[in-house]
Amino acid sequence: MAKTTKTTAKKTTSKKTPDDQPMIPAVAATSTATSLPVSKITSRNLIILLILAGVILIWLYFRSNPGLFLAATVNGKPILKSQLQQRLVDRFGEQMLEAMISERLIENEAEKRGVTVTNEELQTKIKDIENKLQGSMSLDKSLQIQGITRGEFERQIRIQMMIDKMFAAAASVSAEQIDQYIKDQGATMIATEPAAQRVEAEQQLRNNQISQVFIDWFNTAKAEASISKYLNRN
Repeated sequence: MAKTTKTTAKKTTSKKTPDDQPMIPAVAATSTATSLPVSKITSRNLIILLILAGVILIWLYFRSNPGLFLAATVNGKPILKSQLQQRLVDRFGEQMLEAMISERLIENEAEKRGVTVTNEELQTKIKDIENKLQGSMSLDKSLQIQGITRGEFERQIRIQMMIDKMFAAAASVSAEQIDQYIKDQGATMIATEPAAQRVEAEQQLRNNQISQVFIDWFNTAKAEASISKYLNRN
C-alpha cells in the first residue's frame, strides 16, 4: 500500500531585518537631527545680542547726557538729582506745595469765571514794572538778587493779574480816601506831582481792597476744597 505523504505547510511570519527597512539618506537624517538645536541657539543668541545692544545704546545716551541723573560730581563722586530733589523737598517742600495749591485754587476759580491773561497783557505788565525801576537796576538783575527765575516771576505776575481781574469790581475808592492816603503816605510815595500822586494813591487803595476781598474768598475756597497731600507719605 502506498503511503500518503502529507506535507504540512508551516505558516511563518515574515520578520524584517534591519536590512529590509527603508533607508533614510544620510544627509537628510543628519539635517533633521541638527536643524532644531541650531535654530534654538540662533534665536537665543539673537535675543542676547539685542539686549546687549540696547544696554550699550542706553549707556551711551546717558553718558552723553549726564545731567539726566546727575546734579554734580565732586572729585569724580556723583551727587544725584534724586538726592538734590529729596533735600529740597525736605527743606522747602511744604512751603512750595502750599504755594502750588494756592495757585491751583486761583486758576480753577479763574477758569470758572472765564478770566484769562493773554501773553500780550502779561508782557505789557512786565514792561510797566521795568519802567518803574527807572533804570536804577534791570529787572533780571533784581530777580537774580531775590533768587527768582524769570519764569517764576512771570507766573507770579500772571496769577496776580488773574486776581485783579476776578475781584476788581469789588474795589471802590472815593476822592476822600485818596486825599487821606496822600496826607498819610505822601512822604513815601514815588510820585511827586499832585496829579500823579492821586493816580498812585488810587491804585494803591484799589490794590489794598482787592487784596482783602481776595483773602476772604481764598480762606473760604481753601476750607471748602478737597485737598489731599502726599508729600511726606512713603
